Amino acid sequence: MTRTNDRKDGGRRDGKQNGDDGFEQVLNYVRDEMEPHIDGYTRSYLRRRVDSRIRRADCEGYEDYVELLRDDADERRDLMDAFWINVTRFFRNPDVWERLYETLPDEGSLRAASVGCADGSEAYSLAVLCASKGVDVSVTGIDADPRAVEVAREGTYDADIDELETVSFVDDATEYVVEKDDCLEVDREIRRNVDFVQGNAMDVSNLFRGYDLVLCRNLLIYVRADRREPIFEGVTGMLDDGGLLVLGKTESLPSDYRQKYTTVDGRLRIYRKK
Repeated sequence: MTRTNDRKDGGRRDGKQNGDDGFEQVLNYVRDEMEPHIDGYTRSYLRRRVDSRIRRADCEGYEDYVELLRDDADERRDLMDAFWINVTRFFRNPDVWERLYETLPDEGSLRAASVGCADGSEAYSLAVLCASKGVDVSVTGIDADPRAVEVAREGTYDADIDELETVSFVDDATEYVVEKDDCLEVDREIRRNVDFVQGNAMDVSNLFRGYDLVLCRNLLIYVRADRREPIFEGVTGMLDDGGLLVLGKTESLPSDYRQKYTTVDGRLRIYRKK
């Protein structure tokens, strides 16, 4: 439902027109009625997402937007979609994947996880990487967004085959997907090696253990500093000794965890648990 009015600026007042109190009203409603764990994200990230939805919904400010949330289930869904971090693609940051390809064993099997897997393309990329190298792999994709998990399980993406043709370190990555109705569908054999579950990044070690490789990329930059340690504790608990941890290229290990890992590639943020 869209609110309309006669304001020349499209129904939008200045982003601070209701100030912090108005923004806090939105967060309180979200905490109480929609998502109790929303405070794990930085306030700046949450505010950008809320302000974007206010503009799209043509509301006059935070208080007006709270009323819209109370009245409109579609807007509640759209706000949660805006909060969840779903930015990914096949073999994002190819240099990281190429270095990981070189680091993985040439045979055997391994258990791997993609924490904050979004639409699943990272988890499938890992399965393709291992299949190309002849390594048997079981991948668990974990995300807090139930809709992202549903999309990931389907394994169908609005992507171009050229995205995979440029992956030089995998022998013909295109053989692991099928072009269908202007989309790419992940091959059934690859999908059999990947499972997706809904889960919170701060609770992963309570549910998942015994992994040889954990990808936790480009999630921490959106998370408040005081919430990052539980995530590191979680992913560290997931890994067996000698297991690999891969972070986003702009992320790093907290000082309290550096003694628990050796650095495989500092620039590409690849570490091995001691």
